[in-house]
Amino acid sequence: MIKKIISFALASALVFNALVFNVYADDNISSGKSVYASSRYSANHDPSNVLDGNEKTFWSTGSDTSAENLTGRVNSLHYIMIDLGEKHFISKIVLKSRRDIDRPNERKGYTIEGSDDFNFSRSAILGTKDLAGDFSKGDLELNLNSEQSYRYIRVTSKSTMSMSEFE
Repeated sequence: MIKKIISFALASALVFNALVFNVYADDNISSGKSVYASSRYSANHDPSNVLDGNEKTFWSTGSDTSAENLTGRVNSLHYIMIDLGEKHFISKIVLKSRRDIDRPNERKGYTIEGSDDFNFSRSAILGTKDLAGDFSKGDLELNLNSEQSYRYIRVTSKSTMSMSEFE
């Protein structure tokens, strides 16, 4: 009788966890979180724009001469980083392009990393985007089969960057 109760409890826990994970996996866990960036073009192009749910606003680093420095580059790379507040298993990352103008050089050369460390002293490369692609399909959707959880997600690039949403 005790074995049946333990087996039932374990089976119930597994089913409950699976249900919670499936619901949670579709949530945009970056919404409302903290965002950091190397720079911004101006106050109208703030890093927080990538988490506002509005595809008409965007963040941009600007050029080397026009950028407003925020935290500075990391290893001479422009970056934007999301602090998820706690570790999460991530099944998908979506980086949405600016919708107002076609700038292919701002939609390529990305490296996406995950880490538990704010300084990324230990990190994993989750994906890259080397080609700009078609403007109408310029979003990067990265599906992950990661068994690792991360608190911080960072996108870096050697050239200027801009994006409207980070999901």
